[in-house]
Amino acid sequence: MLATNASAYDFAVKNAKGVMIYYNYINNKKEAEVTYKENNKASYSGSIAIPKEITYNNITLKVTKIGNEAFWDCNKVTSVTIPNSVTSIGWGAFAYCKEMTSITIPNSVTTIDGHAFKCCKSLTSLPIPNNLKIIKDEVFRGCDKVTSVTIPNSVTNIENEAFWGCI
Repeated sequence: MLATNASAYDFAVKNAKGVMIYYNYINNKKEAEVTYKENNKASYSGSIAIPKEITYNNITLKVTKIGNEAFWDCNKVTSVTIPNSVTSIGWGAFAYCKEMTSITIPNSVTTIDGHAFKCCKSLTSLPIPNNLKIIKDEVFRGCDKVTSVTIPNSVTNIENEAFWGCI
């Protein structure tokens, strides 16, 4: 039997503030998506600014996606800033970030998959980008401190339980 060291990411790069962010290659290694460090997730804490581009092995890649479960259960994340290079936020990307009080989502984001912000218990407002077309299943479920939501005209469909538990 051989032991293997499997990780959930392809490479890691520090952002401008020295925070290590984990990435996977996507689109034939031409772009990058933010992911998590290991299977236990909870890879991040504090205020996170995701860069537009990163350089790894002398190759510059555009960051275009927040991957599935990238920040899942990162209880110590307080805020996240997503750059306008990102067009997609994956399934459960920020689920259970219970201490996150703010997130900046640019209008470049056209897809936010289900459960993306599930149980983000400290968010008081939900930033829905102007180019989003569908608010997916349970995307904001359990965000119980939300006091207001502005749904842009671009939204044509709101799926099941998208705002369940948002008092």
